[in-house]
This record gives sequence, structure tokens and C-alpha cells, in this order.
Amino acid sequence: FVKINVVTPMNLSDEEKKLFERLAEINNEKLKKDGHLFDKIKGAFSGT
Repeated sequence: FVKINVVTPMNLSDEEKKLFERLAEINNEKLKKDGHLFDKIKGAFSGT
């Protein structure tokens, strides 16, 4: 399981934080299905 750091605004209510975390999880699932496209992009930018 890859944890992606999501930048969340500091002044969120607990409910909003949970929504943000849920969104991050959903995006994580999409990334897995997309063959780690994000990792490929990240790799391209870090020069590996």
C-alpha cells in the first residue's frame, strides 16, 4: 500500500478531513488500476 501525501488545508473540520482522506484513498485505487502512472511521471521528473 502506497501512502500518498495529500496537502490538506489546516482549517478543516473533522468531517472534511475524513472526506479528504477518502478522496485520497479513491485516488490511490485509481492509480493502482492505471498501472502506477503517477510513479512513472514522478520518475520522469526525478531523472530516473
